[in-house]
Amino acid sequence: KKLPNLYLRVMHMKYNSYLSPSSAFVILLFVRALSAFFSNISDCDETFNYWEPTHFLQYGSGFQTWEYSPAYAIRSYGYLFLHRIPLLFTNCTNKIACFYLLRVFLSTCCALCESYFYKAILLRYGRDVALWSFAMLLGSCGMYISAAAYLPSSFSMYCAMVAVAAWLLGRYELAIFSVATSAVVGWPFSAALGIPLAVDLLVTQNRPLFFLLWSCVSFMCTAVRNN
Repeated sequence: KKLPNLYLRVMHMKYNSYLSPSSAFVILLFVRALSAFFSNISDCDETFNYWEPTHFLQYGSGFQTWEYSPAYAIRSYGYLFLHRIPLLFTNCTNKIACFYLLRVFLSTCCALCESYFYKAILLRYGRDVALWSFAMLLGSCGMYISAAAYLPSSFSMYCAMVAVAAWLLGRYELAIFSVATSAVVGWPFSAALGIPLAVDLLVTQNRPLFFLLWSCVSFMCTAVRNN
């Protein structure tokens, strides 16, 4: 159900001391930017399955792993094209600058998703729970490493935070779309994260048509990247 008395809760928070979502974003962005510049690439997959093919798309040269070979074709270039967007819009030509630009872009996306997640907890459960959640996000070693990682699992992490936040705020369309995007574009096994949402809509709220409709719409929108 939609969050009850959302307007009254927001008005109440305006007159109480709390960390606003915009302030949380600024703090998170600073820490995630540090990750973009100082966190090592800790997974060989990130180097050979994502940075190398992106280098090939951007500059015309780069190693090809067997997963991208036409003989197997178990990985799609759609995920790589999605991450080339900031490089194309900025017309970046310097390789080192492009490397850090993309990592900062990923860190910014992560900070945005985290601040939205924080906002949902703040509105749903109040200031104390939200601040504890923010502190754990900010100080998490895993978040620091994953924020700027050029990996489908990191992309699914962003989508999962958006999905849970949308679910808490009663924005079920966005929640379903985020789960579908995570599974189709990012990591297929992340679809399991949508099971609690499906149970809520199908069993608790008894809205099977709504769930099926938005699941089909989300799948069709996100599956385009495989064509």
